[in-house]
Order: sequence, then structure tokens, then C-alpha cells
Amino acid sequence: MARPIWSSRLQFPRLCLPAFDARAAGESPLARARPQPEWTGVGPERLSVQRIKRALKKIGSKNGVRLALLCGYCLAFGIPFLHVYMATPPTQDEMRIVEGRAHFQYRVKRGYMLMVDGKDYTCAGQYLNADPNCFNVSESPAKRTLLEGKTVEILWFHQSAPIFGQARRVADIRYDGVSQLPPHFLEKGLQYEKDSAGTDALITFSGMLLMLLFYEWMDRIRIRNERRFGGREGE
Repeated sequence: MARPIWSSRLQFPRLCLPAFDARAAGESPLARARPQPEWTGVGPERLSVQRIKRALKKIGSKNGVRLALLCGYCLAFGIPFLHVYMATPPTQDEMRIVEGRAHFQYRVKRGYMLMVDGKDYTCAGQYLNADPNCFNVSESPAKRTLLEGKTVEILWFHQSAPIFGQARRVADIRYDGVSQLPPHFLEKGLQYEKDSAGTDALITFSGMLLMLLFYEWMDRIRIRNERRFGGREGE
């Protein structure tokens, strides 16, 4: 008769117990049921940037055309008009004098630019690429012929331009000690640009507003058609 072989080890059934969570031990059942945020491997700063990008993308998807028109108006018209409107005549300390040979260089779609020793000087501000010519249309050819290649004295100052720019603005041109520009030429030019900026800003803003209203009207028609025909297709 064979003897039973007894094992020196006693085997017990393995029990599957849930893992103990020390954080959830003191929480309420509602807090345990709340979903925990997943670890994305992204730091808090980068996560904030991503949230800002998502918010901007959401805003742009709904109001992209409106924002594009508004930004385009501000960059192309609003900032230049405001800059011209706020311009003031220079003080005596801001005036500078340069002497050299005059040359008139033609700029495409702008006009003749006064050049002295390789530097350009304009008689018009930065108002929508204004004509830099310093003389009237009737007397411009004769004046350019008279001063071309001659030694002239330029009274000028630095005029700030939109988007952190600068231009050499002419206040007077003297040849043989005689001024070649009409009296109060600079003051009249600045005042004319200021008056024109206010009127043109109103006209361009009205045009942009009409475009926004037209886009809003077309968008409402599109939404109404989607609701109408989309409901019929679902039936």
C-alpha cells in the first residue's frame, strides 16, 4: 500500500482584493466618482499656452472674417489716420539743416523724391503714401530743372511714421539764400493732412461697417437655409 506524500508547503486559495488608495480613503463617494485628469506629460506653462491657442482658434472659427476685417482696417487705415491726426509742428530744437547737391529721383506711383547726398527728403507725410513732391504741379518741372545738381540748404526734421518708422520731412528749401517754398508751407501741409485724416477715417470706417453688415446678412441666410433644408432631409 502506497503511502501518501505530504507536501511541506500548505497552499491556500489566492484572494483578489481591491488595491487600497490612501487618497480616496478620506474622500466622499462623490469625490471618488469624479474623473481624475489624465497625465499628458505637459507642464503647466505649456498647458496654459495650449488652452489660449484653443480659445483663439475657437474665436477665430466663429468670427474669423470679422476679426480679419477689423485687424485689416486698423493696420491699413486706423493707425495711419490716427498717427497723422495727432501730428504736431516741430519745435525749433527739432529742426535740422543740411547742405548738399540736390537731385530729384522719380519713385513709381509716388512722384519725385528730393535726394541730397544720397539721402531722401520728403515734403509730404506718411499719409497713405502721399506725393513727396515739394512743388505744385504747374511749377514742379521748372523748379526741378532750376535746382537739379545745385547746392541747396534743406531745413528738415524727423517725423515719426506709423509702426515705429521715421521720415525726413522738409520744412524749407533754400537756394542762394532764397526760399523755394511758399510761406507757412509746413503748417498748411500738416493742417491739411489732419483734416483729411478725419474725413477719410470716417469714410473707410463706414465702408468696413457696410462689409461687416453684408457678411452678417449672408451668414444669417446661410444658417436659415441650413436649418430649413437640413430639417427636410432628416424627415
